[in-house]
Amino acid sequence: MKSSLKLAALLLSVAAAGLARADTFNLDFDTATGATDASAFAPSIFSFHNATFAPDLDGFGDPIVGSEHWQIDTASDTSSPVQVDSTSANGWGAAPSGSFALDGRPQSILIQFDQTYNLDAFSVALDNSTFGNLGTVTIDFLSGSSIIGHINLDQTQNPGQMPGISGLTNVTGFVLPSGAFYDNLSVSVTAVPEPSTWALIFGAVGLGFAVVRRRRQG
Repeated sequence: MKSSLKLAALLLSVAAAGLARADTFNLDFDTATGATDASAFAPSIFSFHNATFAPDLDGFGDPIVGSEHWQIDTASDTSSPVQVDSTSANGWGAAPSGSFALDGRPQSILIQFDQTYNLDAFSVALDNSTFGNLGTVTIDFLSGSSIIGHINLDQTQNPGQMPGISGLTNVTGFVLPSGAFYDNLSVSVTAVPEPSTWALIFGAVGLGFAVVRRRRQG
């Protein structure tokens, strides 16, 4: 019985560790020495992609009305992967830190997580130029195909501004709008338990109850 209780406690501790997993990632891109594929800077939890806001297609290849959402632009992703590049070499002045930043000028960038996370904190620095899209654009935060939060941004105002957000749940990625460089990206996340983790927790709890019940009956 003791061994069963120890096993249940071990399983529960492993599951609890999965629930408590929290990570912070800070990317300043300063180690770049020239135009570089952004995937070289991707930490384990996410990947960089060219993004497009487009509809799903039906079986005949026709767009499905009302299904528009952010998704990977697979053709552009293959031909022109997202780059980290020098802001000053491209006429956009100095980067917020160092010389290099994430190049979002040609196309919006989808930064996709490897699983679902709760977003504890997020910030990113806009480049130091006054170039970019006129008016308000948004940094969109995604849960699957749905936009669940956003940050308003004017790329022509307040050079180097660092917008932020926190407290979003079940986030699967976010989109940086085209027209600007981005630097000093900081993301703090806590993993959302997968179904297998919940099954492990319930199994450990169930095993514990079964052992206690048998002890009482004995």
